[in-house]
Amino acid sequence: MLGIILVTAGCIAGLFGYQELEDLNSLIDTGEQTQATVIKVDYLSPSKQGDSGQYIPIVQWQSKQGKNIEVRVNLSSPKGATYRVGNKLNVIYDPDKPNDRYYVAKQGQQPKPRITDYVTLIIGIVFGLGGLLFIRESRKV
Repeated sequence: MLGIILVTAGCIAGLFGYQELEDLNSLIDTGEQTQATVIKVDYLSPSKQGDSGQYIPIVQWQSKQGKNIEVRVNLSSPKGATYRVGNKLNVIYDPDKPNDRYYVAKQGQQPKPRITDYVTLIIGIVFGLGGLLFIRESRKV
């Protein structure tokens, strides 16, 4: 039973990690590239005492269709000076879903996969293989 659970968890995690990596590759191949401007920096208070808060940039860009897109970017920093109003960032977005499908990177850098995407994929592989080995060993008994 444990082996089946591990294989299932591995498949789910592995597919999630793979899908995130594939989504970025697809967006790089087919998306529109432009520059976004930091228009505001939100401060997120620390959740625990002793933690520092996070500064999260709000960016805006104009789509190819002329629509202003404004999003809160998942690029937080414990230092307020990392992202300042007026800073330029690179963005690749899906012209059909610019508010939902986009990747942002610092100026001069291309958007790249997050480390969590790779970790999720690796965890999925490890759990899947571990589950298969567990099933194999339990059948020997």
